[in-house]
Amino acid sequence: MMKNTGKWTKVLIPLILLMVIGTANYYADIFFKEAEGVIWGRTVTILNNGLDFLLWVSLAWALIRVMDTIVLDRIFSRKIRKPVPKILKDLSHFVINLSVFVGILSDVFQIPVTALLATTGVISMVIGFALKDMISDFFSGIAININQPFQIGDIIELEEGTCGEVMQINWRTTIIKPLSNILSIVPNGKISSMEIKNLSSPGKHYRVHLEFHMDFNVPTKRVLRILNAAAKSVDPAITGTSGADAHILDIDELGVKYRVRYWIPDFLKWHPTRTKLIDNVMHNLYQAGLAPVYSKYDLYMTDMPKRALDKHSDQKQLISRISLFRSLNSDEIDQLVSTLEPQSIKSDMAVVTEGDEGDSLFILVEGLLQVYVKKDPNGKDVNVGQVNAGEFFGEFSLLTGDNRSATVMAETDCVLYEIEKCKIEPILEKRPQLALLLSDFLADRKLKSVQAMQQHKVKVKQESKEELADIMLKKMSGVFTFLKKSISG
Repeated sequence: MMKNTGKWTKVLIPLILLMVIGTANYYADIFFKEAEGVIWGRTVTILNNGLDFLLWVSLAWALIRVMDTIVLDRIFSRKIRKPVPKILKDLSHFVINLSVFVGILSDVFQIPVTALLATTGVISMVIGFALKDMISDFFSGIAININQPFQIGDIIELEEGTCGEVMQINWRTTIIKPLSNILSIVPNGKISSMEIKNLSSPGKHYRVHLEFHMDFNVPTKRVLRILNAAAKSVDPAITGTSGADAHILDIDELGVKYRVRYWIPDFLKWHPTRTKLIDNVMHNLYQAGLAPVYSKYDLYMTDMPKRALDKHSDQKQLISRISLFRSLNSDEIDQLVSTLEPQSIKSDMAVVTEGDEGDSLFILVEGLLQVYVKKDPNGKDVNVGQVNAGEFFGEFSLLTGDNRSATVMAETDCVLYEIEKCKIEPILEKRPQLALLLSDFLADRKLKSVQAMQQHKVKVKQESKEELADIMLKKMSGVFTFLKKSISG
């Protein structure tokens, strides 16, 4: 209520002053006309002109207050449903003051305005032609401030490629600050004729995409499985959402064109989000033995990338990269590789279930898996992590005979390799000292698993690495009975 009273006071004061000066001016004209030839002469004329001047000034003040408070802030602002830009108020002030100035010249100083306007009209045409670009920028600035396609603080991308934060919008130019920290000053006339993308409206969270080609001979279902896994495995803390996906966009002379769509929480995270996504895509393609298509017209002077997963060499590299098997020699890895056969799992299927018995380890080649554990017997499953292409799980069941400690679900269609107890047993029997290295590795993995569960407020027993390594070794001796003699010896 007090705020509205203050606004009306701003209008009433200049209107009352205008009425007072107007009334005084009216009666002064009558009085001065009667007394002019009798007493004061020149003094009477000066006083009369002074009152006329005050009347014009008070009129300008009253008109400005009425224009600002009633016409612009109340009527026009409600019509456009947003605050009136300051540039429009400045323009109305200029027009009112200019009109009053012309009135003062004509009424107070008795200067013929018609001749003056005719003279200045020609000059204005010459000046207007010379400053046509500046005038265009000026009126474009007014349009931008009224329509407000963007505001100060918004991130915009211009048709020419300039992208950055809007720092200032003035009468003639818009100042943009790109990530390079170098200000770009763009004339408003140029901006008004461009296509503008406002990356901050209707919200800072927006979706972009990544496109590339794959060969015709690669099954589209397989590529979509790999790409969806890569897109969904990006940490939601980076993208702000898990709603990333992949689909087929087109086919052309290069091959099948795919598009991966993903979300960016705000413009400042554009580069790290895109970098992480590309890294995930290339990693998943590499694990699957694939590579994006290259131009058939290019001349390559080096070996081309492999286009299909090699049965022996690629599987051997896959096993060699797994930290659990780094202590195996080349012949032992060859022995494992000879037993590997791929398994396909559909999305939303459980690979293993918490509490079930098991004696095998799984290696994920393509796809994405989610890991869940129960907080308590009556609690809901809690997501404690994910398994990406090239990673493995189930090593505790394989080496210690423990029941599955978590449920592993397929987020997308997946391809896995399974290594069973009967395939690792001959290697341990030939080289039982590997058990010490494997038990130490299991202790490290157990500590990391405990830490991950504690972060999700899952109650687990905390033990030292030495205690865990000793426990793991004893369990391995129970599974692989031939180790008891080797360890005791």
